Amino acid sequence: MVTELTGSIGGVAFQRNRSGTIARIKSSTPKKASVKQSVRGSLFTAKQQVWATLTAAQQDVWNVYALANPKLDRWNVAKNLSGLNWFTSVNMSLDLAGQPNINAPGAFTIIEPWITDSFVVTQNEIKITSGFTVDDLNKYALFYLTPPLRRTTTSFRKDLRFVSAAPFEALSPYPLTASWESVYGVSWPPSSVSLAFKIGIMVVMVNVVTGLTSAATFEIEPYTVVP
Repeated sequence: MVTELTGSIGGVAFQRNRSGTIARIKSSTPKKASVKQSVRGSLFTAKQQVWATLTAAQQDVWNVYALANPKLDRWNVAKNLSGLNWFTSVNMSLDLAGQPNINAPGAFTIIEPWITDSFVVTQNEIKITSGFTVDDLNKYALFYLTPPLRRTTTSFRKDLRFVSAAPFEALSPYPLTASWESVYGVSWPPSSVSLAFKIGIMVVMVNVVTGLTSAATFEIEPYTVVP
């Protein structure tokens, strides 16, 4: 018997969400890409163009690497990628960290996820402090933040936007206020929002030699008015 379906048949899409397996009618209205999706699509196209300049031998190295190493995504789920997708994935991560791209894969290792000591959201600042005790010169932290969230939720992935990257330093507080203001185009704290809101953060660690990334770490904190 068929116990689970994914994909679509005759205009009906089968998928999984937090409620379980569902079926829904596919929308016939084309969706307009967001600015974020358009930028990411342009970056992916650029990586494909670079891939096309690699020699057949270089591409074969990536293909062998892909067969040997499933990728753990940000949700800690293993996925099998092609050589092109591995090449694209690591170099887009290096782009976010502001580091040079690579044409050959590095040694495959599991990157330890970020550990949070404290995440602070007050009228004066947004900052996060690492719970690690040892510095790693090859690691950068990639920070993603949400806009003010007024709903009570622990699921805010779709609201996250990349705000900054920084070399990893153990225990150092990372100031994120200016980066948040730059991305969202408003001063902190936002005067147009009531005091009852939360800010969510996602942190991903990236090795700037290999471009490999960790699973994501999530935190969410209520806005606090400091006396």
